[in-house]
Amino acid sequence: SFSKTIVIIVAIAGTVILSLLINLSLKGRRYEIGVLMSLGESRFRIIGQLLLELIIVATIAFSIATFTGNKVSQTMGNTLLQNEITANKDKDANSQSVSSRNPFEMSAHPSQNDDIDTIDNMDVSVSSKDLQKLYLMGFIIVILATSGSAVSILRFNPKTILSRND
Repeated sequence: SFSKTIVIIVAIAGTVILSLLINLSLKGRRYEIGVLMSLGESRFRIIGQLLLELIIVATIAFSIATFTGNKVSQTMGNTLLQNEITANKDKDANSQSVSSRNPFEMSAHPSQNDDIDTIDNMDVSVSSKDLQKLYLMGFIIVILATSGSAVSILRFNPKTILSRND
């Protein structure tokens, strides 16, 4: 469906953008990585360190986004609902004033809003299952972006990394 396609596109774009940002960060840390490799640190442990750093930052960001996103979406939902209620009341008032000008005009369609329950409050909430999916997708994006960026530096030997001056 359309929403799944959008989610896939956003995930791919997020991975690419995060990879580029991590790649820029790793260029600044190239010397540090070269020193670690020359001291005998394994490539796996270096990637693990980079992953751990980014997972800690991502966990903090996801946690903040979970709490603030819920509050912001609830406020926005209620505001949009109130705007819609106000617009419908204005529309109903305008249609009644137009029909009161011409008393001989009969409406072919009686008011359609007579038997409809109005919604005056909106509950915007996210289930724990949705949050788990979101966190999982975010961590997969972080892992893919970190692995892809780290391979670009870790494929060289320490001497090559330390001798570069760019």
